[in-house]
Amino acid sequence: VTFVSVHAPTRAAASCCERCVGQFLGSAMTQRLVALGVGIVSGIAGPGGVLGVLPAVSLHDPVKSGAYLGSFCATSVLSMGVLAAFWGELTARLGSTSRVQFCLMATSSMVSVVVGVLWVAMLFSGSLHDMLG
Repeated sequence: VTFVSVHAPTRAAASCCERCVGQFLGSAMTQRLVALGVGIVSGIAGPGGVLGVLPAVSLHDPVKSGAYLGSFCATSVLSMGVLAAFWGELTARLGSTSRVQFCLMATSSMVSVVVGVLWVAMLFSGSLHDMLG
């Protein structure tokens, strides 16, 4: 029977990886691209996708439906990408100290939770349907 020993990575290897990742994620261009990517994923996966499909189904013309869905997808992705890039740039410029960064992250997180709770509450109460038509 042969036993294989698994050793934890050495500190030198870990610090090398930490430096590489830190340099990669610390780059302004990388942060902008990550913000844009998050916006694109949000635009694709958001609840607006359902709202985009319903009018396309009612058009009863494959060309018009395809054009509508393509333009809806493109504008959703573009708008969410621009919004995420703007927010990323704004927070990068404002977050000069660790205290400011913490406040920005806490505020963003709290707003996200509040919007989510309100969305679910409105969905269950039926007022979301009334508001969106």
